[in-house]
Amino acid sequence: MEEEIHYSTLVFNKNASPSKEEKEDVTVYSGVKFAEPVTTEPKENKDPTTTSEFKAKEPEATVSSKFEIEPVADSHSRTHLLPMCLGILCIILLASMIGLIVYIITVMNKLEANLSDLKGQNEQLIVEKKVLENQTEQVTVKMKMFENQTEQLKMEKRRLENQTEQLSRDRDDLNWTLGVILTFNSFPVNEFCPNKKCQSCRTGWIQYQKKCYLFYEDSQTWMTWSDSRQYCQDKNADLVVIDDLQEQKFISQNTKYYYDKFHGYWMGLQNNGTTWVWIDGHKDTLQYWRTLNEKLYGLTIPGTNISQSWDSGNIEFQNKFICEDDVLIRSN
Repeated sequence: MEEEIHYSTLVFNKNASPSKEEKEDVTVYSGVKFAEPVTTEPKENKDPTTTSEFKAKEPEATVSSKFEIEPVADSHSRTHLLPMCLGILCIILLASMIGLIVYIITVMNKLEANLSDLKGQNEQLIVEKKVLENQTEQVTVKMKMFENQTEQLKMEKRRLENQTEQLSRDRDDLNWTLGVILTFNSFPVNEFCPNKKCQSCRTGWIQYQKKCYLFYEDSQTWMTWSDSRQYCQDKNADLVVIDDLQEQKFISQNTKYYYDKFHGYWMGLQNNGTTWVWIDGHKDTLQYWRTLNEKLYGLTIPGTNISQSWDSGNIEFQNKFICEDDVLIRSN
């Protein structure tokens, strides 16, 4: 009796996704085919214990251990897809690297261009700096020239101011000279300007500061105080007025002792009954008296102490005298 062999078909769904636990890439087979059944004659049961009861049972199917497994059609495509993906990835990486290189080159070019621009700007700045330095030097030179000109102008200003002051003094001196000339009814040109060259004092007069002094030395004719003053006034002058010790010293140096110790030179000093007054109106404060009495007129005695050289005489007493006048030309 032939044994019946039943074949079963195992179908795998290729669209089914593997479970989470099985994510390994495995080859999926679409089905399993068993080999063609081999009909074998049942062997005789040599087991003496085997009874017919066993033969009545259905014989078990004999399955060949040899399988033919056919992989799913996608296995080939998946096998070829991996190198393709790797190739695409390599291409993408290569393109990325090329793009990066291009970007770096572009950036470098831009940096070089910027650096070139900076160098150009730097060179331009250097040129402008030199121009500014040259302009600064020119300005400095002009400033020095201006300072020199300013200094010259200042010097010229001072010179002009000095000239102006000198002209003012000259003007004042000329006015002074004119004022002295106008005091004369008849100006003695020959006495002031011998040989047509004018001088500060008349011939025979001695200058001290801004005054001219005539020391009357005639040994034959002496005069009273009044006659002496009239003589001076006829010369457009007057008897001397002593203002300080220096002038008294000058007087003492230019007077000489004569006749006796009581004779001297009349001064423009007189007693008004209460005090001694000079002929210009101011009271005497020097008081260089040697002896003081009630006589009316003062005279200076030569050869005595400078600060103790004055004496007095009456209206009839005759002496030499000293006339005093302003200089014609004031020296600066």
